[in-house]
Amino acid sequence: MGDLYILNTRCQLTDTIKDAFEKNGFTVKVSTDSGVTDENLRGAKGFNAICIFVNKKISAEQVGILKENGNKLILHCSAGFDNSPTVELKEAGISAARVPSYSPGSIAEYAVTQIMALAKNTHMSYVMTKKADFEITNMQCLLLENKICGVIGTGLIGKKCAAKISGLVEKVLCFDVFQDNEWIKTIPNAEYADMDTVLRNSDFISIHVPLLPQTHHLINEEAFAKMKNDVV
Repeated sequence: MGDLYILNTRCQLTDTIKDAFEKNGFTVKVSTDSGVTDENLRGAKGFNAICIFVNKKISAEQVGILKENGNKLILHCSAGFDNSPTVELKEAGISAARVPSYSPGSIAEYAVTQIMALAKNTHMSYVMTKKADFEITNMQCLLLENKICGVIGTGLIGKKCAAKISGLVEKVLCFDVFQDNEWIKTIPNAEYADMDTVLRNSDFISIHVPLLPQTHHLINEEAFAKMKNDVV
């Protein structure tokens, strides 16, 4: 019997989680294999909880193994939990937990990084430089200071993204079904707008919404038709 069975991430994260739990008196075991195989999951027999990272996925067919193991909890080391079958887990009496605030600032900065990389042709410049090709004909860049950035979804990550990109662009247009009118006042060049306005006016669009029935195919053919031809 034990407390936590960690599906090996093959990175420092595994040791960090293991050390943190053991320092608090929990019994921890790390899987030898990093895959989410039936055999690997059977290694969690007798453990109360299983910890999985964002790149691991438990299938509905494997829930029976977890039930046989006597596992009671799946700990998702991520903000999302779509990598485990929540309906089947609930039917089996197994709970699922996640990290509700998994470094929103870091994720937002990654989004801003991608905007900059695309606007400044960073990757293409890298590829061409490796080839000793210094032709600049196709290396024109976009200037951000006179552009509008649309942020769809102003949860923890979306808010951070809007705040971080606001210093680089002329205006930030935000959309969310639940507007935070007090927060938006903290960013002088940001405002809430309806979805059509965000899609039609933005030069850059960053999307930060969870995958729900209401957001599935949020950006579809109709949405693309409303956007500028050169939107990023």
